Formats: sequence, structure tokens, C-alpha cells
Amino acid sequence: MPAPGWPSGPILLAGIASLGAGCIHLAAIGSHRDDPAAALTFAALAVVQLAWGAIAVPSRSRWVAAVGLVVSIAALVGWVLAKATGIT
Repeated sequence: MPAPGWPSGPILLAGIASLGAGCIHLAAIGSHRDDPAAALTFAALAVVQLAWGAIAVPSRSRWVAAVGLVVSIAALVGWVLAKATGIT
């Protein structure tokens, strides 16, 4: 059980997951270096995910949670569109 005042719950878990996803997207930049648009997309998504994760981990704000939800849905939609159109 976390100490009083320490963040906990779904937003903490989402923040940690976002930090992990951001790191994965940073790692993916190198394997997409031959496609500048893809590399830039991975870089931008990594920055957003890392920034949101860093803000979300200590936060308890519903506003921060809502922003994270929008970012996550946008990333998921982008991934689905990339797979549906054959982008690798």
C-alpha cells in the first residue's frame, strides 16, 4: 500500500505504461531511419508519451487522465490505420 500522498491507481499505471510505450517508440526510430516520415512519427509519439507519462505518474488530476486517454486513443487509431493500409 502506497504511503499517504503518493500517487496510486489507474492514472499511475497508465503513466508508467506511457513511459514504457514512449521508450519503445524511441527504440523504433532507428529501425525506421530509411523512412523519414515514419521516424518522425515515432519520435513525436515518443516525446508525447514520455512527457505525458512524466506528468501523469505523480498526478491525480482528471484533466491529465483525459489528455492521456486522448493521446492513447490517437496512437491506437494511428497504429490501426498503419496496419490497415499496409504501412509497416
